[in-house]
Amino acid sequence: MKEVIIAPSILSADFASSSTVARGSDVSGDSVGSFISDDGYFYSIISDGMGTGECAKEVSLFVCDFMKNILSASVSLNVAIGLLNGILRNKVGECSATLDLYRLDLLSGEATFLKSGAAHSYVKRGDSLFRIRSETA
Repeated sequence: MKEVIIAPSILSADFASSSTVARGSDVSGDSVGSFISDDGYFYSIISDGMGTGECAKEVSLFVCDFMKNILSASVSLNVAIGLLNGILRNKVGECSATLDLYRLDLLSGEATFLKSGAAHSYVKRGDSLFRIRSETA
């Protein structure tokens, strides 16, 4: 049995989201979520299911739910992404989705961005704006 000692958080995080549907569709293929893990990290997750309608929504919901569940269990980001990619590759049919994940250590203030097929993210610090993007497709 592993004992985990959690230090009290110094920081806090707020989360808000908004979405819209594509023209000609009544369902958004995007899913978002946020949570705080037991080991003191705040996570924000955005997933865009490729395509439109119910199929896109199901895949993006799966991505968000899977990442929330596995990261809540204190699994490392690398292992979580490897498992997610393996599941999505082995599903039958069209099932691609983007992943845009932000992790904030509520004790140290260190932030991590993990982007897989996702558009640029922006961080505003004071009067400066920083673009966060993937180096690969």
